[in-house]
Amino acid sequence: VNTVQGYNPVTNTTVDFTATDPYPELTSPGAVEVVGNKAYSFGGFDAVVTTAGCHVFDINAADGARWTSCPDLNLSRSYIGTAVVDGVIYAAGGDTWDGAALIAQTIVEKLDTANPTAWDDASVADLPVACDEFRAFGFDTNSGYDVAGKIIAAGCGQWPNAIADSSIYDVAAN
Repeated sequence: VNTVQGYNPVTNTTVDFTATDPYPELTSPGAVEVVGNKAYSFGGFDAVVTTAGCHVFDINAADGARWTSCPDLNLSRSYIGTAVVDGVIYAAGGDTWDGAALIAQTIVEKLDTANPTAWDDASVADLPVACDEFRAFGFDTNSGYDVAGKIIAAGCGQWPNAIADSSIYDVAAN
């Protein structure tokens, strides 16, 4: 589907953007992260193929102009673990589709939202094991937490199973 809805927690109301700003692809998004009031949606799977597409939804843009394109992922996939540190989106793992099964991946790539020219796979270490469908949490370097500048990956899926392990990724040390 290409339905786009939003929720306003201040007014406890929802809004449907589909009439003016439908999702640009007929697929489920592989992942979504928000940076600077913009939602970055990338990857996806429609039960036939995965996509590498990347789209940005700007809530402050005019009706009919909220979606713009961003660079495609290096690897087409879905069910991606994501986190943001200092405005940089990290897309970790996820699944490719071989026509019969979902295959968990180790790839990690990042997109600098201040200069979104390409997803960078070369300068980011891959996951130690293939993972899909997991949660990750990023902490900005100035957050004041012990985990500042790090990403915590909670769990690890390997469709159709799961691994209970968690991991820490240090952005500066790679």
